[in-house]
Amino acid sequence: MQMAKHRSTKGPEPELTLRNEILGILFLFLSVFLIFSVFSFSPVDPSFFHSSMRETVSNYGGRLGAQLAAVLFNLLGYAAYGVVFFLLMVTVHFFLNRGIARMGTKSAGYLLLVLAASGFITCLYPQAVVDGMSIHTGGMVGLFLHRFFRAELKPFFAGGLFLILMLVALVVIAKVSLRRMIQSFWELLKVLGKWLREARKVFLKRRSAQKVRAKYRRETQPPSGKTRNKPAKEKAGPAPKAAEARRIAREPSRLPEESFLFADEETGLMQSSAYTAPPLTYLDAVTEQSQIDFKELDRKRDELTAALEEFRIQGNIREYTPGPVITTYEFEPDSGVKVKDVTNLSEDLALAVKAQYVRIERILGKRAIGIEIPNRKREIIHLREILESDEYRRSSSPLTLALGKTKSGEIFITDLREMPHLIVAGATGSGKSVAIHSIILSILYKAPPADVKFVLIDPKRVELAIYNRLPHLLTPVVVNNKLAKNALDWAVWEMEQRYQKIARLQVRNIDQYNKKLDLLIQSGDELLDRLEDTERIPYVVIIIDEFADLMLESSREIEDDVARIAQKARAVGIHLILATQRPSTDVITGTIKNNFPSRIAMAVPSKFDSRTIVDVMGAEKLLGNGDMLFLPPKTASLIRLHGAYVSEEEAMRVINFLAKKEKPRYDTQVVKPRSTSPGGAGESDLDELFNEAAAIVIETGQASASFLQRRMRIGYARAGRLIDQLEAREVVSPPNSRSQREVLMSMGDLENLNATEDDLED
Repeated sequence: MQMAKHRSTKGPEPELTLRNEILGILFLFLSVFLIFSVFSFSPVDPSFFHSSMRETVSNYGGRLGAQLAAVLFNLLGYAAYGVVFFLLMVTVHFFLNRGIARMGTKSAGYLLLVLAASGFITCLYPQAVVDGMSIHTGGMVGLFLHRFFRAELKPFFAGGLFLILMLVALVVIAKVSLRRMIQSFWELLKVLGKWLREARKVFLKRRSAQKVRAKYRRETQPPSGKTRNKPAKEKAGPAPKAAEARRIAREPSRLPEESFLFADEETGLMQSSAYTAPPLTYLDAVTEQSQIDFKELDRKRDELTAALEEFRIQGNIREYTPGPVITTYEFEPDSGVKVKDVTNLSEDLALAVKAQYVRIERILGKRAIGIEIPNRKREIIHLREILESDEYRRSSSPLTLALGKTKSGEIFITDLREMPHLIVAGATGSGKSVAIHSIILSILYKAPPADVKFVLIDPKRVELAIYNRLPHLLTPVVVNNKLAKNALDWAVWEMEQRYQKIARLQVRNIDQYNKKLDLLIQSGDELLDRLEDTERIPYVVIIIDEFADLMLESSREIEDDVARIAQKARAVGIHLILATQRPSTDVITGTIKNNFPSRIAMAVPSKFDSRTIVDVMGAEKLLGNGDMLFLPPKTASLIRLHGAYVSEEEAMRVINFLAKKEKPRYDTQVVKPRSTSPGGAGESDLDELFNEAAAIVIETGQASASFLQRRMRIGYARAGRLIDQLEAREVVSPPNSRSQREVLMSMGDLENLNATEDDLED
């Protein structure tokens, strides 16, 4: 029994193969001969059915060909062409070494097809004139069937019966389910209908937006030659109570929900009297996407199947799901095939299908393995497409992040409040900086400056500098490592202050705090008199573009601050986003990693970097340019996403729009050392020559009391105080073992520091 089974795996015997090849050659000759004979048939040629005085025949097969063609045409009519195709099929079977014995079902199908076709042709057109002679279009067989069924059925139903028999024969021959054919046709109709509905919706939105804009211009344009009357002053009443006074002063700055209106259906702008979201037209429109090449995908599937069989991995590819960047092939392995056996073949399969990388993972909830192969032509996912989606519009969170699309092409958004902190890691060219821009812009399109504040830290000085005029900023973009450390210290201090505030109102988070505060203000509750501050608490998003630079400067202090914020700051609305090009364990330490359950891994050089970020291998197989693995909170399963693209020019348009509407209101306490925080030294103690001294020190690179005494022609005691103030504000470092100081700031840093102080005084 075992010997027979082993012998059956060696393939067909040589004698059987040789016999089939000989029969295939003979049937090929017969098929070609019949093709020429049948297609050149003429009823005037001499044959068994027609006597003629002509000595020559017009048939390409000669007299024998004319006789065979006459027999087939008189028996089957034009259905005789089916006999020719049947012989071609037999020829193919012989050359494929399958033999005639395995054609039983198909042979029956061809016989039924030829008979039904002869009857159907006779029902449609019984006779035809060829070369001046009348012939039966369905032959004698068709004429017999036509007469038989015509006596029992009406001509319409007889023709319908022949047509149904032909369809049944085609299903038997092709071995394709008629139900599947109908389903495919129905799916095609549904896709066409959906496309028509979307086109109609876009047309209606554009027309409605034009009407809204025209109406807005008519209503807001004042009549020519007239001015608006100023409202009359109300009579002075009795002085309100303290709580009532706070309520009155508070009301103009609060924005009731009714004040937010969709002013433009095309762009979906959220507008109010105090904050106008940027138009989506400032972002590049979605270009025409390329059509899916199913022939290319089928070819890849066949190559993949052949490669798996070559490595003796048994199973079948059930289906594939094309996406904007990759196509996922669902491979169902046979029993006994290990998942590890398939995943270890990623490099070999990439070679077989001529792909840059092939990523393999088990599909959760299915008995299948996903084999992800890059598409030949990659689709660009624009941020505007994500922001225009229903998923983004329906999200009510001010910290909605538009990350991009899933590998199957579905829109993917998430909420930073649920994460509540995020690490983004990837090598150069992976799309990390573009992802940061997309995150910032997706928040800007949702939240006004009163609701969300940013602290942007950019040690490289090039990535986030364009946001310096953004009204959402708490401080100018921080580019100095010392000031960055101060900003993190401030975040810890602010976190503790916020916890004290929410404890006074006996709530658990800032959402509940702001809601309860609004109710107290509306009701004029006396509890307001006991509160030190009645301002709403905004969310604070701290984004560090290159976290590795900060860790090199003072890793212990930075790690402690980040860990404290990550552990406690969620309830009080402070969120961290750390980005790094170097995801090593000395940058993303165990303490930091444990407190950041949500992480994004973009393309990295090695599998070790992938494990550092998302705990598993796979990120080294990503394609770059926004291709990412996202680890959501509260789960260990990764989601492959393709990030939304937004250019720096698009970001500048949005920033310019917001900067014209409102200026940033900086808080100088953000970048000050905690020793100079409220309760420490005041601004009045600052020497009036401080800025001049700082400029001299930065320009010359020399920082000593004697140098300032000579350069500024002041007393030694005053020069010493200036040096102390420069050290306190971290313009210069403390003296080292040789009593030398290092200049820590540039002129740009000094200007940013002065700007924060001027804005605070304003």
